[in-house]
Amino acid sequence: MHARASDRGFSLVEVAVALLLLMTVLTGLVPMLTMSVRAVRDARTQSMAATLAAQKLEQLRALCWAFDDMGVRVSDVMTRVSRDPFGAVGPGLGTSPADALDLSAPGFSDYVDRWGRWVGETDPMPSSAAFRRRWAVRQVAGAGADSLVLQVVVQPVAGGRDVRLMTVVTRKGAP
Repeated sequence: MHARASDRGFSLVEVAVALLLLMTVLTGLVPMLTMSVRAVRDARTQSMAATLAAQKLEQLRALCWAFDDMGVRVSDVMTRVSRDPFGAVGPGLGTSPADALDLSAPGFSDYVDRWGRWVGETDPMPSSAAFRRRWAVRQVAGAGADSLVLQVVVQPVAGGRDVRLMTVVTRKGAP
């Protein structure tokens, strides 16, 4: 039997050219794969930091800052929100130190692991900490004693961009 030209398979030159093309394509894909893995990791870190900042801001907003039925100002200045579960003795919505967003002030900072679980509040930083949260409570200038600015900063321990959130709360109810 005679083999036809189309039944002979690939020549060595054809295989070598195919391998060269494949290596060229893969060489270009490896840096893109590395960049995409890094981008996904950074996005996950930023998402977690934003979630942790929003969580702390909501915890602060949930503290009592209102007028009672008699028109008397009621303020939670006793809850320690730097603990999980919350502690009974802390600053609550009391005014924070001026540098509370830059330095870990007692009652105004805590540490969270990479899964978002609270791991401590005091320095030295726990070894399992992946994020440092700091927050500040300040009265709004010119608004009397009825409005507060709440700020939260979350810093990834391993490096990356900080996430900063801020809101204003005003006492509920009528004086």
